[in-house]
Amino acid sequence: MLTIIGLKHCTTIQKAKKYLENQGLEFHEITDIRENLPSSENRCKTA
Repeated sequence: MLTIIGLKHCTTIQKAKKYLENQGLEFHEITDIRENLPSSENRCKTA
């Protein structure tokens, strides 16, 4: 299962949610990044 991290009311996040649902992919939840910052272990590292 996936967890979407972003702004809950962002239209892009809502479009992504709809796309995932239409593709038959399951996701656990949408985590609002303003309320719950991802831990350093869960963040992507950039070069």
